[in-house]
Amino acid sequence: MQLTPAATAAAAEKPKPSKTWTIDTQKKRISGTIDGLDALRQAVFLCLNTERYEHVIFSFDYGVETKSLEGRSFDLIQRELQSAIEDALSVDDRISGVGDFTFTKNKDKMTAAFTVTSGNGSVIMEVDRNNV
Repeated sequence: MQLTPAATAAAAEKPKPSKTWTIDTQKKRISGTIDGLDALRQAVFLCLNTERYEHVIFSFDYGVETKSLEGRSFDLIQRELQSAIEDALSVDDRISGVGDFTFTKNKDKMTAAFTVTSGNGSVIMEVDRNNV
């Protein structure tokens, strides 16, 4: 006995809505809503600025593991950070790919720039890590 209607192929291919609240990090407030690539950009930002396993409100699949990279060599951090970013973003079903990584180092700060691809298009993101 089926309790819910069967999904059609068209419904299965239709992208899920990603409408969410807009977080204004400058003013530290929530204002309005966003959808599409803007919502994806914000989701990636939040995920990559949350250390995995540190906050009980998030599942163990959410966030990125970077604490163990502090004080390591540039080459090791580069490899491990790319892997950590790809792993963290792989759980978001809106994301179909993460690539085109470039890394720059300035004193004790490393910046990773990369492209996140989704069904709605692509966004270029940057992540900064200090104490590297």
